[in-house]
Amino acid sequence: MLYTYKCKACEEIWDETHSMDDRKIPEGLPCPKCNKEGEVYQYLGAAPKIVRESGTRLKTDDGFKEVLSKVQEKYTINNIDKSRY
Repeated sequence: MLYTYKCKACEEIWDETHSMDDRKIPEGLPCPKCNKEGEVYQYLGAAPKIVRESGTRLKTDDGFKEVLSKVQEKYTINNIDKSRY
């Protein structure tokens, strides 16, 4: 999966692909930009990319299907009435 990381010191933001088990590894490494240790954390500021498939169903390419289904149950997305689908 694709994970986003941020450095507290220089505020550099970057993405890396890791398995779920390995997603915390970059937090123990120095920042790739400023090289400071202990400043990297998993950054959750970006929303998952949402794509429309077959013109009827919304789906994410990042594995957030459960979260998206809860959102669809509760809210309209992009001002589209979900009851039409």
